[in-house]
Amino acid sequence: MPIAIAGVATWALFLVDRYLLALLEDTAAVGVYSVGAVIGDKVVTIPTFAFFIAARPLLFTAMETRGRAE
Repeated sequence: MPIAIAGVATWALFLVDRYLLALLEDTAAVGVYSVGAVIGDKVVTIPTFAFFIAARPLLFTAMETRGRAE
């Protein structure tokens, strides 16, 4: 049950800005905002994901050679 509540809460938080914008503007503005939000999300997510993938071997090497504290 807690996982289901967390899932619904996350979904609501991701979409609440679009519903608030829909109350203030027309549906075309909400659509443009949604497209911009998806593109902006991908612009941030892809380099971040690439960085994490590239940093993982460095972290493993540091842990193997210098121990957990490093």
